[in-house]
Amino acid sequence: MKLIGIAIAALLFLAGQATAQTDYILNGVERLGGNPYAFLAQVRMYRERDVRVVVKDQCVSSCTLYTSLLPDGLICALPGAKFIFHRFNILSDIKTDPEGHILSFKIDRPLVGEDFTRIWLSYPLSVRKRIIRESPQGIPRWGQELVVPATDLVPTC
Repeated sequence: MKLIGIAIAALLFLAGQATAQTDYILNGVERLGGNPYAFLAQVRMYRERDVRVVVKDQCVSSCTLYTSLLPDGLICALPGAKFIFHRFNILSDIKTDPEGHILSFKIDRPLVGEDFTRIWLSYPLSVRKRIIRESPQGIPRWGQELVVPATDLVPTC
């Protein structure tokens, strides 16, 4: 009986040491993209808090930076979800409808040089290889898109 009590106490101790993972389901305006630096800050926060990002349908533009969570096992996708890649730009004067769909914007400048390299290298190697395989010039320019089934890049939820 004493042995069973010790075993139960040990299990309770170990259960208390485990970290409960939280899921964040992408279904808001952020799935349509935004400021790439803000997304990289989100990636850092989710990594620190052990939050798993769930791609539900589409993840466009800067949203694709969530693939940076792949090496940590903190991203997955539902069947039918897709990542949509295109060249990063700094935007301003963004106007959206009540559902968050972008109606208009102004392109201030494309991300180039060191800024582009920092963003590019934040993608895991497997994601960069897939982008280059599908689009040999790298991330397609603005107005062109590379659509990849999300479950080709990240595990299925």
